[in-house]
Amino acid sequence: MSEITLKGVSRVYGKKTRALDKIDLTICNGEFIVLLGPSGCGKTTFLRAISGIERPDEGDILFDGVSVLDKKPQERNCAMVFQNFALYPHMTVYKNIAYPLASRKMPKDEIDRKVRKIAEVFRITPLLEKRPRVLSGGQRQLVAVARSLVRDPDVFLLDEPFSNLDAETRDILRSEVRRAHALHPKTPFIYVTHDQTEAMNLSDRIAVMHAGRITMCGTPAEIYDRPADIFTAQFFGNPKMNLMPGMLTGSGDDCILAAGGGTVRIGTGDAGPGGQRKVLLGVRPEKIRVPENETGAGGMGNDDVLRINATALGKARLGMGEQLLFSINGAEGEFSAVPEEMPAWECGQQKTVIVLKKDILLYDPESGQRIL
Repeated sequence: MSEITLKGVSRVYGKKTRALDKIDLTICNGEFIVLLGPSGCGKTTFLRAISGIERPDEGDILFDGVSVLDKKPQERNCAMVFQNFALYPHMTVYKNIAYPLASRKMPKDEIDRKVRKIAEVFRITPLLEKRPRVLSGGQRQLVAVARSLVRDPDVFLLDEPFSNLDAETRDILRSEVRRAHALHPKTPFIYVTHDQTEAMNLSDRIAVMHAGRITMCGTPAEIYDRPADIFTAQFFGNPKMNLMPGMLTGSGDDCILAAGGGTVRIGTGDAGPGGQRKVLLGVRPEKIRVPENETGAGGMGNDDVLRINATALGKARLGMGEQLLFSINGAEGEFSAVPEEMPAWECGQQKTVIVLKKDILLYDPESGQRIL
């Protein structure tokens, strides 16, 4: 079993395209880490570099503290599941799963034991004598994943294995991957996806990627509650985090945030030289309180909340509930709130929405990094 460490890993195509840009990351024994990001951000290149299919132009990759840069893919003992599952059409499901074991000349009784055990885990025992052409897409993907997991590798690499399947089948397969992970408690799993639900459901930690870099790595709760930069804040979450312009004045206990027509004493900020600093206020839609009337906005002192003057734009369906859409004077775009009880607001009405001070995040509009 291996601890995987990437030190300053870069992969450059041509002269300017940096698929990986100075990646530093350690993946612990038994950890399930998800690489999350949009298409083209470097997720697949990350896996290919670990497996040995691609060699980094800069940096080093270590398994348990030992560099593997000079090791060929077959010497790194990685099990990789691709988006295109590529089963052998002339072989039965049994033989497809058994192939990586047979190629290592494992005893037949040991092969049979392992194949039947993984088939039981993935609930595909009735399919073992069938050929891939008679299987559904979901069944073929299960076989492909089982074929990779039947081994005892140093690391499992899964590259968007379920992206081409329907939502119900993906839910089933995620459950099976979790069960398979439980069978390998000391082996790291590195899973690539652009699906936030998969990332939240499967991971111990999530590494959010953008333009070849890891913008933030942390638990799902850390990334959702306190995203480190604007990209992570808006990429992670549905609906995405609201970002509205604001101004900090003063410093320390006298630091005041003004945004959306209201003010609140932050008490821990610093406007810096000149006594003023432009910021972006970040707040999750479900953290915005939407009182039915002005009476509902009372009961909280100015030191506790930020009151924002909003104009209702309408409502939008969100799964089983609804989100309220509104605008703010002087701020571009529309903002959203997901209140526990939807108020009877009509389009064009001007109302007050409330944000608790503890739910406010502040970002630098130039660097994009969180400052509070």
